[in-house]
Amino acid sequence: MTVASEKRLLVAQHSKLTTISSLPTMLSQPAAWSTLPLTTRQHLYSLLPPPEAGEAPWDPDVHPMDTKLRSHISAELNAWQSDLRDGREVKKWRDEAVGAGRKRVEERREIKGVAIVAGESAADGANGAVAKEGSGTEGVER
Repeated sequence: MTVASEKRLLVAQHSKLTTISSLPTMLSQPAAWSTLPLTTRQHLYSLLPPPEAGEAPWDPDVHPMDTKLRSHISAELNAWQSDLRDGREVKKWRDEAVGAGRKRVEERREIKGVAIVAGESAADGANGAVAKEGSGTEGVER
């Protein structure tokens, strides 16, 4: 499989992965884990929640679907498969989502600016600063 076809499998809205009825069940097969190189298994475990205090570290020879992580992994796989099916894994969609987030931030800033012009103060929720439009005191601590 080429890099391009692997990428298409993982991001294309019409990928064959969207038609698998139960991706978690398919990936829970022993061969799905045991055929991966040790470094890949270790990396995949590093992406999962760490063991709780007092628990032994995750064993990369044990399939994570055979641990208490199964429900977490299944939920994430199902969400990812749904996103893939809905076209949320393609670069265009992701870029549009980032742009929409930035636009909302700018709109909130504009709304705060309107409140300031009306004589009210607006607190910046990120750092507790108070800004007064045109006063040159933006970023001044309260």
